[in-house]
Amino acid sequence: MYAVTWMEIALNALADAFVAADLPDREAIERAVERLNRHLAADPYDVGESRTPPARIAFEKPCAISFVVDDPPGDVRVTHFWLY
Repeated sequence: MYAVTWMEIALNALADAFVAADLPDREAIERAVERLNRHLAADPYDVGESRTPPARIAFEKPCAISFVVDDPPGDVRVTHFWLY
């Protein structure tokens, strides 16, 4: 298992999107973030696609994130969040 950490800039973007959303969109965002966190913790190299190393990007409708995997020690840092 990997430890998943959200950087402050990504958390702030998530919070802004959540506050601006209506109830159905908030539920969709919550479900997407939960799925992303679960998949990142299990196997981050199986999530999304590679970008300029070490960056990766993933889409889970309606959300997108960029993240970096630190191997070792087995950490994943979510660096950016946005809605698409």
